[in-house]
Amino acid sequence: MKNLHFAFFFLLSAFMNAQLFNYSPITNQTEIDAAVNEVLLGEGVAISNITFNGMAEQMISADGMTNTGIANGIVMATGLASDLSTGTNAGSYVNGLCCDPDLLTVANSVPPLISQSFYVNEVYDWTSLEFDFTPLSDNISFDFIFASDEYPTYVNTSFNDVFAFFVSGPGLSGPYTNSSVNIAVVPGSDPALPITISSVNDLLNTAYYVENSLLQNISTNGYTVPITASLGDLVPGETYHIRLAIADGSDSALNSYIILEEGSFSSSVPAAGYEATDFNGDGIINVDDLFVLMSDYGCVSACTADNTGDGMVTIADLMFFIGAFGEIVN
Repeated sequence: MKNLHFAFFFLLSAFMNAQLFNYSPITNQTEIDAAVNEVLLGEGVAISNITFNGMAEQMISADGMTNTGIANGIVMATGLASDLSTGTNAGSYVNGLCCDPDLLTVANSVPPLISQSFYVNEVYDWTSLEFDFTPLSDNISFDFIFASDEYPTYVNTSFNDVFAFFVSGPGLSGPYTNSSVNIAVVPGSDPALPITISSVNDLLNTAYYVENSLLQNISTNGYTVPITASLGDLVPGETYHIRLAIADGSDSALNSYIILEEGSFSSSVPAAGYEATDFNGDGIINVDDLFVLMSDYGCVSACTADNTGDGMVTIADLMFFIGAFGEIVN
């Protein structure tokens, strides 16, 4: 009987230490730049000035998370990001970083919106990824999953782990730093409800929640289905800033994670068709049309190379041409 017990615990230990998906560490600025440009970035948007705040162990690139609905992407965590793959969910890793006033505000905005009275006294172990972006069109979107080991025990308590996607720039006026707005919200919620373990779980907004007691594909007690973060009414060609941030609520125990889907950070192509890039009217789209666009660059009235329909020729028109040219050539 003792041998049977030993064998059981040996097999359990082996299972808990097996990788549930493949991942690669992101340890320096070169790898951070590559992860954002080669993994996260999609079509119709240009990015620059990438900054990661936190410990290197808090971000990985990952593939093979098939059962979650997002197979590949970038993982950010309040602890070791690799714990999401290795079967470890004790949340013992602490980076010691405190505090983030914006995340704290988001965390404490949730209770009154869901008729609860708990309070998050501070946020810890925060990490963030931020960069500038220039959209081709008037919108951006990307897909993500939120996962946490706070599920389900600490729903509607002060241990309300929190994340947010803060966007700032022309025309935006929100309550957070640099007048930024948070676009990580429950789809269709009005007023907008930030996503935390207390706003999406087995009791509330259940359509977006997955119980993960068997640790299938990722090691966390629960997670959301893939959700799209989006923002409209942007000015094409203007520069905006986004900060993707996550933190533990009220303590440093038990990890939470954000999975950002590969290739999903994008801006949709304007309604104008590809034929709009044949600026010289010769029936083909080639480098001659690029020369027309460049000579027209900066035009503000009756512009030949106005792809986007805003009456001007800006970087948005150049980005549209490059995207359309690439599609046709390929």
